[in-house]
Amino acid sequence: MSTYDALIVGAGPAGAGAAALLAEGGARVLLLEKERFPRYKACGGGLDGLAARALESMGIDLEAVQEDAPTELRITKGGCHPATYRFDKPLAITTMRSELDRLIAHAAAARGAEFHDGERVRSVSDDGLGITVATDRGSYRGRVLIGADGAYSLTARLFQLNRNPVRYVLTSAEIAPPTQVQESWVGRAQIDISVWPLGYGWVFPKRDHLSIGIGVPLRMAKRLRQYYDQFRRHTGLAEAKVLLQRSHMLAFRWKQAPLATGRVLLVGDAAGLVDPNTGGGIAWGLRSAQYAASSVLGYLGGEASDLSGYSRLIDQGVEPEFRAARILRNGIVLRFILTRGRATRHKRLWSEVVRVIQGDEQYREWFRRARLARLLTFTAAIPL
Repeated sequence: MSTYDALIVGAGPAGAGAAALLAEGGARVLLLEKERFPRYKACGGGLDGLAARALESMGIDLEAVQEDAPTELRITKGGCHPATYRFDKPLAITTMRSELDRLIAHAAAARGAEFHDGERVRSVSDDGLGITVATDRGSYRGRVLIGADGAYSLTARLFQLNRNPVRYVLTSAEIAPPTQVQESWVGRAQIDISVWPLGYGWVFPKRDHLSIGIGVPLRMAKRLRQYYDQFRRHTGLAEAKVLLQRSHMLAFRWKQAPLATGRVLLVGDAAGLVDPNTGGGIAWGLRSAQYAASSVLGYLGGEASDLSGYSRLIDQGVEPEFRAARILRNGIVLRFILTRGRATRHKRLWSEVVRVIQGDEQYREWFRRARLARLLTFTAAIPL
């Protein structure tokens, strides 16, 4: 049986990012992924300023995977009452997750991590001395285990981590409209407050097609298709050819649920580290990868007796950001209510959102600076 310092299940940005950082730190790492790369991943594919900087700090060049860099943002409610805001620099860059994830996984391999794609994990056990992972190809032994296996995380279930998350269900598609319509979307993204009060939709431009999707709380899942079809009609994209479509789930961490125990920890979507304001997870997955690598290297080096310090890092470095993000998101919702669904009076508020997305400001900095944030502090208690 092959042995490693760290076994990582899942090769999305959080898992592959942790693998790259651990391998760079001298650890023996095995990165396991059930799908064969490149594989399609249901995701809008937007990389905000925080995510881009995290990847650049790891020496990963994003130029090859950049699809578009929108500077125009269209805001709607249910596809109606549009307001368009333009900015001096891109809101974010858009990518295809198949290419982005492959880029990060290959960067991990180049740093010395062993990468096995197309290898599904069948079981995981902890015998008190180490972790054993059995796959459909063999078994592996590790001193620690990192669960980066998404919202349906087997690792989370087996080790009782990230319990009782707040769940959203989403459907997203890659669509190909007529050439003239596609060209009209170059440099332009759309965010939609689709389902009152907490559903949302998006359209992100790619090189030769568009990514479109919608997400709602799990309790509204039966109406997801109806909302999605309405959104496509309202955006004028109902007749666009569907290239790929998938449904998936987001699981938001709630009430500081435990994310580490003994020799096991969770990162990224498996840990429920999804932005409560935007629904984006890549930046926070990469942040959790940094914290995970630091915690694991400390444990391997004898500086800590277990991985419990990881949860403290998340609680100190991520949760305060998420609390402020919920306040900003609830401010958006309240503004839509007060203006009866019209986005035209929200320029200042959306400029605040875009500053955070671009990476010019973090949520906590906005909270300390903005009078609106203090007025809305009570809304942080709203789950999502």
